[in-house]
Parts: sequence; C-alpha cells; structure tokens
Amino acid sequence: MIKSIRALVCVATIVLTAGCIPFRGEVTLSPGSISELESKAEPLQGDEGIAFLGRTSRTHKGIAACVRKAVAATTPPLRIVPAEKLGTSGGDALPLMKDALTDDAIEAGLRSTKASVAIADLKLRYVFVVDGATVERNWHDSATYGVGYGSGDKSTDLQVAVWDAAKGERLGSLSTHSAGRPSLLMIGFIGFLEYSPTESEACKHMAGEIRRYMAGEPSGSPSANQ
Repeated sequence: MIKSIRALVCVATIVLTAGCIPFRGEVTLSPGSISELESKAEPLQGDEGIAFLGRTSRTHKGIAACVRKAVAATTPPLRIVPAEKLGTSGGDALPLMKDALTDDAIEAGLRSTKASVAIADLKLRYVFVVDGATVERNWHDSATYGVGYGSGDKSTDLQVAVWDAAKGERLGSLSTHSAGRPSLLMIGFIGFLEYSPTESEACKHMAGEIRRYMAGEPSGSPSANQ
C-alpha cells in the first residue's frame, strides 16, 4: 500500500508539473548462514541442468523468478530447466508445482519411480527451492511550508534450499538479507524519490552464492561469474 501511494504521488507530479525524479538509494547486504552444505556440489556433466522453484505459487512467480533471472545473467551460462516442466514431464512424475511445498513433498516427488525417468529425460541435476519476501514498514511522513518528506525501512529476506535431483537429497540452504531506506521528498509539485532495490540486489547476491557453491568456492568469496 505504501509503495502504491508513493507511486501515485509521483504519477500525479508528472501530470501536474515537472514530474517525479527517481534516484537509487543505498542497499546493504548481509550474507546469511550456510547450513548443512558440508559437501561441495558435484560439477554439472555435459548438458545437465538446474531448476528453480518457489516454495509457494506466490514466491514462484515473484522472488524465485528473480533469482532464476539473476543466475541466468551470470557467466559461463548454465542450462536452466523451465520450472513448468517439473510438473508436466512424464505426466505427474514430478508433482512439485503446487502451493506450500514441504521438504517431505519435494523428497517424495524426486524419489518417486516416475521421477527418476523424468529427471533423466530432463537431464536435471539440482533443484533450488526459493522462499522469501520483501517488506516495507515504519514509514513516516511530515510536511511544512510546501515541503513534504517521508521515509521508511525496506528489506528482503531470501532463503534457497539446495536439492540433488538425481539423489532426491536436500543438500542444505543458502540465505541472504538486504536492507534499504527509501524516501520521498516533495518540494511543491516536484517529487524526488529515493528507491531501494533490495529484492534485485538480494537476488544478484544469491546468484553469486549459488555459482560459488556449484564451483566449490567458499561463500562470500569474490567471483568472476557475477
């Protein structure tokens, strides 16, 4: 709601006078914990691929797609299996495309008899199950003598569970946190919007973490793949 109000204010200023002037604010990143990832990822062989799923249908269409696009933008390119194929290949071989995916459901799906055939057909090696959200809160506004100012807190928390599709095993998880402080300054009918792209920055950072993990590098180390 807050984001929509700020957007409407900027649209109004564009219509009325000079417009809304956006500029990028600072975003801080806090790498999260790496749990249970004791073994290095085995290198992809030939044209083996990976896939991304959202923990729920909402995260699948949102933040999971954000992570997938960020990984797709890294080099060297990886073969990314479209998530839709996980629920269609071999009929119901991989019944993973549903709401509220649990670890038990993922494990059962990957280890099913039909799944082994479908996974081989898709040449799928790893599945990354993404969960997380972006929230804005603590927004405060003030105005005096034609000058208005508002600011708040924005943050993105991102968790990615790593699964070996071929073995049906959960290998562990990666997480990251990003934060920013968006603001809007109104001088008369001119707005200056400081936006904080916490979600896109968290996705880019997670893409780097995924590439480092798959390359057998320590989390947080410099990578040329980003």
